[in-house]
Amino acid sequence: PGMQAYSCAGSYTFNVPRGITYLKYYATGSGANGGVNTGGAASTVTGNLSAPPGTSFIVCVAAGPTAGQGGPGNPSCIHKGANIIAVSYGGCYCGTSADRQTGMGESASGLLGSEPENLNGVILPGGCGGVDTSGRASAPTGVEESEGAASYWGSSPAPGAGSGAHKGHTQGSAGDGFVMFEWN
Repeated sequence: PGMQAYSCAGSYTFNVPRGITYLKYYATGSGANGGVNTGGAASTVTGNLSAPPGTSFIVCVAAGPTAGQGGPGNPSCIHKGANIIAVSYGGCYCGTSADRQTGMGESASGLLGSEPENLNGVILPGGCGGVDTSGRASAPTGVEESEGAASYWGSSPAPGAGSGAHKGHTQGSAGDGFVMFEWN
């Protein structure tokens, strides 16, 4: 049994180990930053690959969004050459006035490539952020705060988790992306 995890933002090359032909993968984008609303979580795309030993896959791990007030997360992906195996989109941030009125945001999705190596997979949508922390008549400005949405891996600072918000500003940090391979 073995595992290779990538948790630092950047691009990497993963080679299928000797004697292994079947792998499980996970790809999670980065979470969204909170602002007026809490940040949403990235999706996690997971599936199974079949490839001969030595096959190279390109891994891209998303960096969390830059510091600032509100903003979407970034995608993490797995490619074989120019062909997509899996993409996890970063967490969503709903910052429009209509979204703030309803407190509703979007959930992050993903993409499964149709390459023959990709045996199967599932997209687990990211948790929706969007809790308004700007203060309303029912809650005076400055007393609202909330954690961001949890990802497949947990709450912030876990990979893909959205950041919290307080008084219309980011609280804490959104989780960076994450990609992992497992094999027996």
